[in-house]
Amino acid sequence: VKMKDQYQANLSLYKAIIDLCSKHNDYNQLVSYGERLSRQISEADKPLTDMPKWGWQALYPLAYEAQVKKNATKFGIDYKWVLSIMREESHFKEDILSRSNAMSLMQILPSTGKWIAGKLGEKGFKKDMLWKPEVNIRYGSWYLKYLSDLFNGDMFLASASYNGGQGNIQRKVEAGPYAKKPVLDRLDKVPMQETRDYYKKVMGTHWVYTRLY
Repeated sequence: VKMKDQYQANLSLYKAIIDLCSKHNDYNQLVSYGERLSRQISEADKPLTDMPKWGWQALYPLAYEAQVKKNATKFGIDYKWVLSIMREESHFKEDILSRSNAMSLMQILPSTGKWIAGKLGEKGFKKDMLWKPEVNIRYGSWYLKYLSDLFNGDMFLASASYNGGQGNIQRKVEAGPYAKKPVLDRLDKVPMQETRDYYKKVMGTHWVYTRLY
């Protein structure tokens, strides 16, 4: 179904489309229509509080719920954090490949995937395995646990590291000239604009997921 952005919001039509995407587990399209609905509400000069709950749940779906919750429980992390990282990394698009060759849902580099496979004691790793949602989610969840432990459970630092690299955050935040400042003040001094924006998006998304679910 194609709809122009200037199409006047029709909640019943949006609900039907969103229900269809949800039925087919098309999470990428689900988020896309949630974004389109929220944009049209804003353009009509209405507050986003007017958006029905199902619209918010389309924007922030429980994508791959069983796999996400299973791996979050296995590795001892918040499943809503996994969803937040995945949403900001790929918008739940399974076949996405970044310019740096990061792959699929949680945007894992082949070299990182091979390293994680070794840490998990899994032999025979091949980079194409990262296209499989169950592998990508498992590896990404393990890596989030690794980063969480590295930064003593601080989700802000761990999220920034997922984007900017753990070494960069350790050197430029934890051991830099601002090391004694509060964590958010430290992160705002990171000399990487993308990383500064990224951790804010992830934690903002996590806040919404926590409110919704």
